[in-house]
Amino acid sequence: MTGLWFKADLRWNPLLALALSIVPGLGQFYKGQRAFAAGWFLLVVVAYTAPPLGYLLHAVCALNALLAGAIEPTLLARLTHKRFGSQG
Repeated sequence: MTGLWFKADLRWNPLLALALSIVPGLGQFYKGQRAFAAGWFLLVVVAYTAPPLGYLLHAVCALNALLAGAIEPTLLARLTHKRFGSQG
């Protein structure tokens, strides 16, 4: 099984959150995570003073806006179980 499945009952659009993340934290703000958005914005802006770190954190911020809370957990459980086997 391959691919990425998004939850069907999201109140926000994951791809729109990703697009809004051109401005660090705006995707999180759109999702209603106001404090988290402010934290990401400040962290990424400060990190841009060290260019490679700034670009990396901006990418992480965008991926967080896209994926955090959007991935179907049953798919993740199946993938984890298939990859690592059962622990019980």
